[in-house]
Amino acid sequence: MQVTLTKELEKLVADKVRSGRYADESDVVRDALRVLEQRDDYESPALEAAILEGVRGPHRPFGKDTLERIRKANATSTKLTWEETARAMAGSGEDWSAWECTSADGLEQIPWKRSAEKISAGRAKARRAR
Repeated sequence: MQVTLTKELEKLVADKVRSGRYADESDVVRDALRVLEQRDDYESPALEAAILEGVRGPHRPFGKDTLERIRKANATSTKLTWEETARAMAGSGEDWSAWECTSADGLEQIPWKRSAEKISAGRAKARRAR
């Protein structure tokens, strides 16, 4: 397979290889395709349909009254803190030991090592910028 890239993309690929993070150009392209695949997996047809319905539907001006209505609606729903959630779970008397949260939430598919590397690199860059 051959791929034609713009000069800007060729430079980007070369810069990535020069940085030492990637062994060669193919490694850069493979990683980019993995990210593209993950992004495509997270796109939601239901969300897209809801957004389109809102865009195509009748519009009302967004003003102070609308903002107050939204604030009031959100004020009625309370979200527990992590500590409150833990206390509620502990006080419920249920056996949570068999509850495996990572099997259904997709956490095992997150590239943790790369995420940690990106976070570390971002923090180092921010420190250098100071």
